[in-house]
Amino acid sequence: MSTSRDVDVRACGAGTGVHAVSPAPACLRFALLVAVATAASPGCGGGSDAIDWSAYPTNPLVTYMPGTPVEAAHATIDAAGGTLAAPDGSALAGVVVTFPAGTVTAPTTFTLAADAGGSFANTDPDEHPVVMSITSDGQRVFTLPISVTFPFADATRFPVAYHVLDDAGTLEVMTPLPMDRVAGRGGFLTFHLSKYAIFDPADPRSEDAHRQKYTAFSGFLPAIDGFAIRNNADEEYTPAGRCQGMATFARWYKTDRGGGLARKYEADVPTKTLKDVITEVLNSPMPAQEVVSIRAQIATNLKSPPPDAVNAMHQDGLTLGDNLVTLLHALQNQPGGVLMGLSNVKYDIGHVVVAVGANDGKIGVYDPNSPGKTKEVTYAFTSDKEGATISYPSYDYFGLWGNGEIPPVGDDFARITDDAEAGFHGENRTLIEITSPAGTKVDSQDVSLEGKVHSGVVEIGAVEVTARYPDSTLSDPQTLALAPGQKDFTFPLKLKAGENIVLFRTRGLVVGGAKAQVPNTRGDVPSDDWLKLTWGESPRPDNLLGLKYSRTEITGDSRIDTSVELTTYFKYTINPDLPAALKSTDFPWDFDNCTSYGGCDLIRGQTYAGTIDGDWLPIHVTTNHEDRYHRDTGTGEWKLDSTTDDPRDVICEWIGVYVFVEPGSMTGSYRYRLALTRAGNIRCPSGQNQLPFLGESMEMTDGVAEGCQQPPRVTPAEIDPWAQTPTGAKVLSLSGYVNCSDGGGATTETATVELTLVSCNGAPCLL
Repeated sequence: MSTSRDVDVRACGAGTGVHAVSPAPACLRFALLVAVATAASPGCGGGSDAIDWSAYPTNPLVTYMPGTPVEAAHATIDAAGGTLAAPDGSALAGVVVTFPAGTVTAPTTFTLAADAGGSFANTDPDEHPVVMSITSDGQRVFTLPISVTFPFADATRFPVAYHVLDDAGTLEVMTPLPMDRVAGRGGFLTFHLSKYAIFDPADPRSEDAHRQKYTAFSGFLPAIDGFAIRNNADEEYTPAGRCQGMATFARWYKTDRGGGLARKYEADVPTKTLKDVITEVLNSPMPAQEVVSIRAQIATNLKSPPPDAVNAMHQDGLTLGDNLVTLLHALQNQPGGVLMGLSNVKYDIGHVVVAVGANDGKIGVYDPNSPGKTKEVTYAFTSDKEGATISYPSYDYFGLWGNGEIPPVGDDFARITDDAEAGFHGENRTLIEITSPAGTKVDSQDVSLEGKVHSGVVEIGAVEVTARYPDSTLSDPQTLALAPGQKDFTFPLKLKAGENIVLFRTRGLVVGGAKAQVPNTRGDVPSDDWLKLTWGESPRPDNLLGLKYSRTEITGDSRIDTSVELTTYFKYTINPDLPAALKSTDFPWDFDNCTSYGGCDLIRGQTYAGTIDGDWLPIHVTTNHEDRYHRDTGTGEWKLDSTTDDPRDVICEWIGVYVFVEPGSMTGSYRYRLALTRAGNIRCPSGQNQLPFLGESMEMTDGVAEGCQQPPRVTPAEIDPWAQTPTGAKVLSLSGYVNCSDGGGATTETATVELTLVSCNGAPCLL
């Protein structure tokens, strides 16, 4: 096993160490720290439950009480890079902080100081801990790593560096640099400035007796403190899996909230949004733990350094043995376990687990692929250059990336927990809650629209609002960027007289930093759930299309009753030549031989189905009722088998409406017929989402009603006068029916259609 190892720390999930390579094809690549082992990756998980880790005593928590900083050196460094070195004779003699070119964005003064007079609790004084701080008068976080190196002289010792996290002094291990035992130097890499503690414990490889010292248990029990769900991929938001987020969140929940995650957030979170407006397929309910795991993966990913920063961490000479010693020491000193980035270069896979305990030869781990179990990684120290081996199905190397180095995700995790405690407000995508105005009628044209946005699987970072006015025009969209954790929003709206429909778009960052549109309850649901605000009176009546249709089919001993009810806006035009022609005996057409499609149009129109940013707004069908019966062979009575009443949307772009002069009409006794057709660029999949009356009872083919179907009819006296002088509103109430028998079956159809045609100053009135 080579000491110069190429490990892909960017593929699929979280980080494995300080090695980086060119992109590998086996995994989707996002700004993550290590590869996630998905179902397609060989050998996810592994090990057995041979050891009862709960029987091990939990290590006492090591903490540090800060002392007084004593400056050792300072230097001003700019974008060209530079070093900050403690001089001989100072408390930190030999410590060198290196800032590569491009790390610092502007000239900044950095100070290196020893922390004097501080004290540790529960640590071994034989490990000679030293605490130092690196501060600045400006930049404190970097997109490229800085290196901190320091001397050590005793080859039987092994320096381990920790980030001193907070005022409580808890520790988290840093990713080590390769040991230079000839020069007697060690070190670590960091992307941020902080206090750091350096210990020099006995190296367990120098003497067998030292190994017993490294028996440890963090108190993390996967069956209690891990997720109860298994790591998997989500095609929309975490396509490469969630192991990094699940491992990091579970460890945070143990240290920050006391653990017990496995029995938290078990209830399903429902959805009110449509997953796909085209297919009308609803999102399934989602376990709250799954929502948490998606959010956690996104949060950790977004806080990870960019790929070029990780590539800059490529280091030759960091051995598996060095990582193993660092891990064993960290299990004794930091709370909640230690994050391990497992990898296998040959198969280009990786995975993230939490090391929870260790003894001489085994490391207990929480593996997000194996909920409820404590898995085991076996290890052994060796005398070769690599210094150790590990065994875990499909993985033969690990690194410690992601413990003391991922920028703090505690605030992100706290927001996730708050939302989970609230049950994600009953929506696993995004819930839009309107707090003002109350009700749907307002007294002023100018409205301050106020509300809250409750995040589900994605934390929402932007809300966009658009109003569709009564005249079918759209307002300019307004967008509000939300700070992390911000829920409240306010939009000023200027309404138009009548019913205004307000729609929302919600967006948030997902894995890789892309801005994804997230379905919400005010923009991706049936129209009866859209926000509707009415101000004043509509300036004129609406042109409306209303239809009630029923169909009874009897075949043998089965009967199916179907009914549909539709009410929607209607736009129309009148044939510009026909009204004048109706006043004349000299017609421009030969109506006796009018055989074009639709006959000779009198009225042609379409129901409203506009767009907002390219998404079609469906026409809502208020009722789609179906009963199924069978005939009792003994009594001959019909008995109900099943019934459905499922409101749904028509998602074809529009429905065409035609009133035409029927072919074959004679002069002076014209027969008018109504036809409803699917029209436009049809988006309905074949055989799906069709209204029963479309393609059945009233659709015309080449101007001829299909067999066994007869549309409603209207007499000339009902329409001729209005067509000649279209004044006022014309309401046409049309009805038709048909009975037929064929091949042992019978069909009865009835239909009633109402058209309200509104005139504007003697001309057709279009919405």
